[in-house]
Amino acid sequence: MQKAQPAATGVVAARVQLAESTLGLQPSSAVSPVVIAGLWRVAEAVLVGALGAVIYWVYVFPQIGWQSAYFLAIPLFCVLAIVCLQAFDLFHIGVFRTPLIHVPRLVAGWTMAFLIAFSVVFFLKLEGVFSR
Repeated sequence: MQKAQPAATGVVAARVQLAESTLGLQPSSAVSPVVIAGLWRVAEAVLVGALGAVIYWVYVFPQIGWQSAYFLAIPLFCVLAIVCLQAFDLFHIGVFRTPLIHVPRLVAGWTMAFLIAFSVVFFLKLEGVFSR
């Protein structure tokens, strides 16, 4: 026995097709949510790394000179930030569509990343290595 499909399904499909053709969208141009989330992770890691490098070159380098520890710390913090944000489930389409609802989880993710980084610096006694 076949299920009867409501007549509205055909109407909805026709409206979607009309909207896509009006906007010039191709139905085959859909991108997987996994790809979007992965690209967002990469973009966020690059932005965090770039911001860390800019802060190093503008603030730290003129005051204390070349410090090789920063070239290890900046990429490690990029990975740590992505892992913490992923732990709070912030890399999926629902979050990208309604970002303001998820601000508390975003703040919690960044707070967790900084708490872990500060804890590592404290417990490994690296206070003298990194600039405040």
